[in-house]
Amino acid sequence: MPWLLYRWLLLYGLTLFVFKGCQSLFLRHTQSGKCIAAGSQISNSNNARSYWVEMVNNCLNVSAQFRYLDTELLQNIKTGGTLASNATKKMKFLNRLFIHYGKNEQGKKFQNNSDHHLKQTDAGSLFLYEVKFCVQPNRSYVDLKKDGCGDVEQNFTFGSVTQYGTKMKDVHCSPKQYMMIKRADYGDFNKTGFFSDENIDTTCSKLTNCQVKSRCGGNRSCELTMDNNLLPSEYCPDTSKEIYTEYTCVDSSSSTIITAAPIIVLTGSPYRGYITIKDGSTWRYVNEENWDINREKMLCQHLGFKETDANDICSGSILSNYNIATGHFICYNTQLSGTSCCIHLVPSTTPSRISIPYVECKVCDKPILNNVTTFPVFSGSGSSNYRNARFSASGWCASGFTPYLLIDLQKEYHITRVVVMGNRGQTKWSGSYSMTYSHTRSYENSQKITGNKNGYRASTTHVDLFNVRFIKIQSSESQEFCLRIELCGEAQMPAAVQDIKIQASYTSASVTWKLPTSASASSYITHLVIYLNGTEKKRIFRSTQTDIKGFTPYTWYRVEIVTQDGSSQSSNKVASEMFRTKK
Repeated sequence: MPWLLYRWLLLYGLTLFVFKGCQSLFLRHTQSGKCIAAGSQISNSNNARSYWVEMVNNCLNVSAQFRYLDTELLQNIKTGGTLASNATKKMKFLNRLFIHYGKNEQGKKFQNNSDHHLKQTDAGSLFLYEVKFCVQPNRSYVDLKKDGCGDVEQNFTFGSVTQYGTKMKDVHCSPKQYMMIKRADYGDFNKTGFFSDENIDTTCSKLTNCQVKSRCGGNRSCELTMDNNLLPSEYCPDTSKEIYTEYTCVDSSSSTIITAAPIIVLTGSPYRGYITIKDGSTWRYVNEENWDINREKMLCQHLGFKETDANDICSGSILSNYNIATGHFICYNTQLSGTSCCIHLVPSTTPSRISIPYVECKVCDKPILNNVTTFPVFSGSGSSNYRNARFSASGWCASGFTPYLLIDLQKEYHITRVVVMGNRGQTKWSGSYSMTYSHTRSYENSQKITGNKNGYRASTTHVDLFNVRFIKIQSSESQEFCLRIELCGEAQMPAAVQDIKIQASYTSASVTWKLPTSASASSYITHLVIYLNGTEKKRIFRSTQTDIKGFTPYTWYRVEIVTQDGSSQSSNKVASEMFRTKK
C-alpha cells in the first residue's frame, strides 16, 4: 500500500468507522435525531488542534463518540480533544461549539478552562454553566445561545450502544450529575445507527429496560455486563444484538422509585392472589401493565411453584385510595439455577378503580391440607395456634424445647411431595426438617425434608411415601422457626384379599387368604369383615385365617371378605369363593 494512501486512511478513514457496541456515549439532539460529532479541522498549530462540532446522522460513527472526564469536560474519542467555546471572547469561532486538543502547556491550559465545563439542565439542554451558554444545533454546526435554554431546540439526550456479551464503558454523566434512564432497548442498531421501533426486539427490551433502569438510574455511571446473567435466554434468545441506552443527567440522585423488593407476597395464599410488595413500612399492590404468561410463569417459579395447567392470565380490580406501585416487575432464571426479579416501580395511590394482575400458581395436582373441612385440627408441642401451619394462614411459629408439629390426615395417603415455607412475614424459617410418619402413632418411619433458604420461596421435597396418616415434623436446625406446610398426594384404599382357600367339613369350614403385601397397593388393613351368603357373619382383626361354624351338611355357601383399614375405609372390591359342605 502506498505510504500516502496509508496516511490518508489513518487520518481520514476513521470517519467512516462505526463502533460495534460503541462502549462510550453520544449526544443526540431530540428534535432532529442527529448527534454531535467532530467535523472539519479548523486549525493545527504548535499549541493546539481544533475541529468544528457538526451534527451527523450516524450516532455510532467514531467521530460522535465521547466520554466524560473527571474534570467535567466531554472528550471526543476520535480526536482526543474536548468540547470547548470562546463564547465570552467573540473570537474567530463565531460563537460556535468546537473541539480543542491542547498540544503544549498553553494549549492544555485553555482546554482545561472551567468555561468548558458542561452539564445538562432539567429542561434537557446542554449547558456551559460557568459562562451560562447552552447548545443549539443550526443547519450544520452547533451554536451557543445565551437565552431560551429551555426551548425544545436545545433538548439533548445521552446515548450508548452496548453489544450483547460486553460491559458498558464510559456510559456516565458529569461528575456533578446522576443518570436518569429514559429507555434501554434491545435490537439491531449497529447496521443502521438508527433507533426506531422496527429495529427493536420488543420481548427482550421489556427486560433490558427494567434491568438498566433499576440498576443504573440515580448512579453517576452504568457499568453493566450485558450477558446471560442479566438477559437470560427465555427473554433474550438472540445474542447477536445490542442494547441502546438513552438517558439524561440530573443534579439530584434522590428518587422514590422502587428498585428492590425483598418481601413479595401474594394476597390470597403463597401461590394465589394479587402481587404485593413491602415498600419501607407500606404494603403496595403491583400494577404491572405488561403482565403476560411468561412473567407469571417466572414469578411462580421464583416463589417455588409452577404455573397452572390452564396457564391463563387473570386480573382483578382494586378501589381508589389503595397504595400501588406501577412499572416493571420481571422475574427470570439466573445461571446458578436460581431466580431473581427485576423491579422498577413508581409508587402512587389509586385515583379510582383499576385492574391489576391476579396470579395463580400451582403447588401440585393434588394438595391435601388446603381442605380445611377435612383436616380441622393440627396439634403439637411448643407454642400454639398449630392450625396456622396451613399455607392459607400466617405460619406456625415454634418456641420452647424441641417443638414439633403433629398432623393427623384422618386416613392413609400416598405422599408425593412435601412443600414448606416460613411465616407470611418472611422473617423465620428452617433450613432442614425431620419428618416421621406411620399409619399409627408410632412414627416409626422417617424422611428428611429440605427446608428454606429464604423467606419468600417455597421448598419442595419429592418423596414416595405410602400408608401415611400420622405425621410429626421437627426442625433439624434452630428451634426458633416458623412453618407453613402443604402435602401432595392422594388417599389410599384397602385392597382386597387374594387366593381364598376353604377346607370344609360337615358343619364348619376353615377359610384362609393372602393379604396385600405391598404398601403401594393398599392402605394398612386392620380388620376383615366375613360375609356368608350376603349376610355379615363376623368382623375380625387383621389375620389370614378364620373358622366358621353352623353350616348344614352338603350345602352350597358363598364366603365374601371385605378389608378395612384404621380409618374404617372398606375395600371397593370384594373377594369371594363358593364351597359345599361335606355330605
